[in-house]
Amino acid sequence: MPTVILLIIAFAILVQFLWTMSKCLNVMGPSDRAISPASVWWNLVPVFNIVWLFVTAIRFAESVDRVVDARGLSIDEMPRAWGIASASLFAALMLTAAFPVAAMIFFGLWVFALAMYWKCVTKLLIALLSTRPPAGQ
Repeated sequence: MPTVILLIIAFAILVQFLWTMSKCLNVMGPSDRAISPASVWWNLVPVFNIVWLFVTAIRFAESVDRVVDARGLSIDEMPRAWGIASASLFAALMLTAAFPVAAMIFFGLWVFALAMYWKCVTKLLIALLSTRPPAGQ
């Protein structure tokens, strides 16, 4: 039972995070995106998301690299490492869901990594909203 509650909480947190990521991708120009804003929602599909979270993290990081170069932004913390860490910990959480103690440990670690990732994405979103894209985008 505690594991089911953890999974429901994880799902709710994931939905909120994906909304922030999708919004950030919407603010980027289409030529800067390595993943579409709609594609992040595939992370809500159980089992498939264990792999797709890695794809999303890598492609989002590629998008960040492109938009930072295109707009000349100064970003102090790039999201690639936190994205891979949170994807890894989420996968571990899902794979250990049958073992409550392990699931609780991975849940705590995942929440921390996701919070750090979310912070990076939010900072980027704020930077993007405060700058205008170059002409032609």
